Amino acid sequence: MKRLVFCLAFAVFISGSAHSSGVTDTKIVLGTVNATSGLAKALGTGMNQGLSAYFDKVNKEGGIHGRTIEVIFKDDGYEPRYTLSNLKEIESKVLAYIGFVGTPTSRTAIKYSERSEMVYFGAFTGANLLRTAETPHVYNVRASYDQETKALVDHFVSTGKKRFGVFFQKDAYGKAGLSGVKKALGSHKLEVLAKGNYRRNSLRVEKAIEKLKQEKLDAIIMIGAYQPCAEAIKKMKSMAEFKGTQFANISFVGTSELINELGDQGNGVIISQVMPSPWTSKLPIVKEYREHIKDYSYVSLEGFVVAKVFAEALRKIGKNIDKQALHQGLSKFKKDIGGLTFDFDNPARQALQKIYLTRIQKGKPVAL
Repeated sequence: MKRLVFCLAFAVFISGSAHSSGVTDTKIVLGTVNATSGLAKALGTGMNQGLSAYFDKVNKEGGIHGRTIEVIFKDDGYEPRYTLSNLKEIESKVLAYIGFVGTPTSRTAIKYSERSEMVYFGAFTGANLLRTAETPHVYNVRASYDQETKALVDHFVSTGKKRFGVFFQKDAYGKAGLSGVKKALGSHKLEVLAKGNYRRNSLRVEKAIEKLKQEKLDAIIMIGAYQPCAEAIKKMKSMAEFKGTQFANISFVGTSELINELGDQGNGVIISQVMPSPWTSKLPIVKEYREHIKDYSYVSLEGFVVAKVFAEALRKIGKNIDKQALHQGLSKFKKDIGGLTFDFDNPARQALQKIYLTRIQKGKPVAL
């Protein structure tokens, strides 16, 4: 009799485990861990604003298949050790992870999420480590850093630039961007002539600048967050060694935040983007975003888009949702949403491919 009771209890346990956490008859719970404190706090805040704006809209309209969407937000300060502790806290409460920010933080997170076969969706990073066969439950909305750095290098080379330097963050993010620059330059039979790095969550950029000024550079591509990149640009623009040098950043920098930090020193700085303009795009998805967000930015637009694509996937998958059904549904998901085509059915599980180049002019990002 005791053996029968044990077997029945074990069967109930297994059956309960097969149904994903984070799903009830009335709601779906998602988990977001990103930076809302520290030197990258505007990036996490922006992503969260976009996610919240769209999911609030969904909930006001009655939810998806009768369920509202709830998001548990946690702050990691853009430090991987806090990413991990937050993941452990929320894992049993959520269906999937969404809208994380950063490469070093994602590097830690996906090692953890893959062990439990949890979907890791729409992270704010273009690093290749999220685009491999070893991370099958990671779904990327944005284009990659390789694509961004190629677009920047191709642009500079087309205007006669041949001498390149790289300013980068000393971690997985910086290395991912540096790798992209090297590959892009290699396609033109060029190489990085100088490089300098700084530590994550630090404004100590002087040593990096010292290394960069050893060469006369036409362009410096920057792989960093907005505050240290702004600090470095302002210092270098004041130095004779960098007279005539052009500066470029990839999208992770946070365009609006970089512009604010640079002030009148921003003119001419180029930024690659993975989203259309939040201010001027006529795409229906961007118009919808502007109806629900007051202060526009590329970061909050990306959060809004990530939430909308995830919600559309939930609608398509149907009412019977668990983590396996979510993964299977996303793996073949392809749909035109608001004028953009999102397609995860590729080796990188990356929905978008397009890069938009912008230049700061009078405090605004203007399309090149």
